[in-house]
Amino acid sequence: MGINDTKFDIVSRKIKSLRRRTKFLSAYSLIW
Repeated sequence: MGINDTKFDIVSRKIKSLRRRTKFLSAYSLIW
C-alpha cells in the first residue's frame, strides 16, 4: 500500500503543478 500511496502523492503533486502553471499562463495571457 505504501507504493500506491507514494504514486498517488506524485500524481497529486503533478496535478497541482499543472493547475498552478495553467493559472500562471492564463494570468500572463490576460496581462498581455
